[in-house]
Amino acid sequence: MHLVIYAGLVISTIVCGSWLQATTSWFQDGRAGQERPAQSAGNISGEWSVTLFVGKQTAPATFIFKVDGEKLTGAVYSAHTGAGTIREGSWVKGKLVATLEFSSHESVVINAILKDDKLVGDFRSEDMVVKYEGTRK
Repeated sequence: MHLVIYAGLVISTIVCGSWLQATTSWFQDGRAGQERPAQSAGNISGEWSVTLFVGKQTAPATFIFKVDGEKLTGAVYSAHTGAGTIREGSWVKGKLVATLEFSSHESVVINAILKDDKLVGDFRSEDMVVKYEGTRK
């Protein structure tokens, strides 16, 4: 189990049993040191390290996604917004659309696609469009 805590708040728990089992069998089968197969290009479930491009500055954030069919749920965190949750999220035909809700910041609608195993997208916040990129943690 993976527990994510920011500023004393529990944001999400993710059960990683399948990954742990696959990793363990990788070493038991004598394949350690070999390149592991790539994750499915269409799968965005998991934790992402995100860089927001705000004007000429950057800001870090974390997105944690869980995809179930076309439904996307999860949690988000940045120093600016604090902890938040994903509502009305979808991952359909390689496109992410979701609303991020925060207790101390306005809601934000995000869009993204998966390009070269990077999450590339934008969102509107406080009357500006902010681009971002994310990589798997």
